[in-house]
Amino acid sequence: ITGKEFVENLDLELSRKNMTRAELCRKVGIGKSSFRNWLVHNNLPKIEIITAIAQVLAVPVGLICPDLDDAPTPRNLMQSIEN
Repeated sequence: ITGKEFVENLDLELSRKNMTRAELCRKVGIGKSSFRNWLVHNNLPKIEIITAIAQVLAVPVGLICPDLDDAPTPRNLMQSIEN
């Protein structure tokens, strides 16, 4: 998935949740310029940011970033280390 596709997925989910990009950025704790950076540089944010975005939107990570559908989240990694 490219940065552009990631932003398209986010925008679709944001419209479903009736949330703005600015609101999402505030809730996740990232700058409003993040969307522009992902589009211009065609890259993805760190997994921690993707996970935080999915949590704020209350959706599975794979919905906004299909490449990470089965990727371990930081929480899953910590749980596996503890066990």
